[in-house]
Amino acid sequence: MVVSIRKFEEMKDVLMDYNVQTPFLSPYYVIKNPGQNFTILPPILYGKEFNKTYGHYHVPDYPEKYKLLTGEGYVLVQKLVNRNGPFDKLKEIYFQKLKKDAWVELPPDSAHILINVGNDLMITQDDQSDANFGHDYKSIANLKGMGYYIVKGREGDMEFILNPNYKNLPEIQVKD
Repeated sequence: MVVSIRKFEEMKDVLMDYNVQTPFLSPYYVIKNPGQNFTILPPILYGKEFNKTYGHYHVPDYPEKYKLLTGEGYVLVQKLVNRNGPFDKLKEIYFQKLKKDAWVELPPDSAHILINVGNDLMITQDDQSDANFGHDYKSIANLKGMGYYIVKGREGDMEFILNPNYKNLPEIQVKD
């Protein structure tokens, strides 16, 4: 078993506001146990933006399943027009609520992030194994994150802010 710790300084590459500050040095942790990994996301806000994972594509394309164990969270999934790029042109992007103890399968040709929108720790389990594929983080970092940023609105609800680094961004779909 390996514990992977994402550092706040690394997360700045994919945040809506690069200059935002936080007292948290580590926004999330992944406990890697091939085929049964756990991601732990505390309830942090980066200014208005909810805490999230960094985001990646799988290389080669490979499906992945997630299950919410505790907390309140979503997965943001985006599919490219062409898997080989350009990475700023998407054919689909959707925001799906994770339900406790229910598996959600992510398509093999997509990038994804987990987002904690609650007030408690969010813990997920996934079926990923590094033996099956690698991760392409660079394509997400080069565009300063996914196609939309998920932020806390004035009324405490969620709002979607377009990432201006994407071209012809499709409207986000919200799935239950």
